Amino acid sequence: MLPVAVLVSALLLWFLLRSLKKVFIVGAVSALSLVITLGIMGWLGLTMNMVTVALPPVLWVLSTAYVVHLIRYYDAAIHRGASPEDAIDRALAIGTRPCFLAATTTCLGFLALLTADMVPVRELGLAAALGIPVAFVVTFGLAPVLLQYFQPAPSRKRERDGGSGLLFGVRYARPLIFGAVVLSIACLFFTTRVDIKSNPLNFLAPSSAIVQDSSVVAERFTGLYTLETVMELNDSWLNPTTWPAIESQTQALQRAAGVARVISPLDYLKKLNQWAAGGGEESYRLPQDRERAEALVAEVPEDDRAPLQALVSPDGTRVRLSTLVSVMEGDELLAIVDASTASLEQLERVTGSYHTGVVLRLVQAQFALIDTQLKSLGLAMLIIFGCIALGLRSFRLLVLSLAPNLAPVLALFGIMGLTGISLDPATVMVAAMVLGIAVDDTMHLLLTWRERWQESGDPEIALRDAVRVNGPAMTATTWMACAGFLVLSLSSFAPIRYFGLLSAAAMAVALLADLWLLPALIQLSSERKVELT
Repeated sequence: MLPVAVLVSALLLWFLLRSLKKVFIVGAVSALSLVITLGIMGWLGLTMNMVTVALPPVLWVLSTAYVVHLIRYYDAAIHRGASPEDAIDRALAIGTRPCFLAATTTCLGFLALLTADMVPVRELGLAAALGIPVAFVVTFGLAPVLLQYFQPAPSRKRERDGGSGLLFGVRYARPLIFGAVVLSIACLFFTTRVDIKSNPLNFLAPSSAIVQDSSVVAERFTGLYTLETVMELNDSWLNPTTWPAIESQTQALQRAAGVARVISPLDYLKKLNQWAAGGGEESYRLPQDRERAEALVAEVPEDDRAPLQALVSPDGTRVRLSTLVSVMEGDELLAIVDASTASLEQLERVTGSYHTGVVLRLVQAQFALIDTQLKSLGLAMLIIFGCIALGLRSFRLLVLSLAPNLAPVLALFGIMGLTGISLDPATVMVAAMVLGIAVDDTMHLLLTWRERWQESGDPEIALRDAVRVNGPAMTATTWMACAGFLVLSLSSFAPIRYFGLLSAAAMAVALLADLWLLPALIQLSSERKVELT
């Protein structure tokens, strides 16, 4: 659905810019950045998977943001009477630093993913860390050439002045900050209700054939998959002294909720004893001693030993209990594992044990991925805000940048807690992506404000100018990205659908935070500084 999302975002970009030349410039730069990055991924052998699939939309949004801001600076210079050549030079002089700082902070934030244990996460971090510099270089290498060649007409005068909506944060600073605090408290409350789930069936519509068939199999027949419990014994499994431990563990697993049946090598031995005794039901039991057990196993033809070899190691000291599980929720499966582990710790004749199985490994990998992403998000925040401090070289600007960049992350988790959307490998990546985009707009607004303040000497006039210059570009890039992400929300695959919905919602919050909350904080801090002096 990515091509559809790109097409929709391009149409919206045309509606906002009202210039086919500008749309072509933005599209050409962003497309080239994406193609080069994907080419580098292919050259390095990086894979496209459920994690790295988030890279194309992220890179598309960041690339378009760089170009749209550059075009906005170009338009502002034209409106001030500059020639197209001088306007390009002016746009490069103003836009290079904020875009470079934004690219650097976002790149370093993604590099934090290289500390992850999981290969897909590290691949996403590496691919994004390569793609963002590519987007920056292509933007400032190709966009000026295209601007020089096409020389698009600047935006209309009323767009340059901005509407009352753009200056809302300046005019109503205190009420807006109070409202933001109230909403933040509400988001913190709902954040505590965010759950971590692992159920592949929830990725599909409840009416889908796979979900319906799985429900029938789980309820009426047998388990959906197997959980394997490997027990290391202090003697051969044919020694009757080991049988109580195996039987006890089998019963412990059988009692767990969500277990349909447990298959044990002792079932095989009981069946051999039953067949040897003529097939009566009363003979389905363990043999009386080790010699009889060894004799029964020895009588099995070599070609018929496959089922036994699947449950017992060649030396007979390791056995496998194969548990048929009828639940798909990851936490329910882990509850079975926890109960089994507690039972194993109480057993004699067992020197070691572990649990395995394809579904268990996938569940553990998914929870580990979510945990890694959350830890990487924290590390990325430290790195990003550290780079902001170094790039802006102002403690005051650093403090002002905190709330607008944390607001969309907090809102994201608040929305998830309110709507009941669980954390999964797709939804957990939205926070890092939105953080990187929010930093971009914050940099542009803060640096433009400081530059205009140095020119005019009046912080409030400088703030209004900064909002008028950067506001339309911030709005255009956010609307375009939201439209593209909302297309993904039409997917029947839940992770993609939630990724699109949450990305659009979080980016809308990021826009409001940078367009209204940040100017409100700047306005309030400027007033306090005047009062103190």
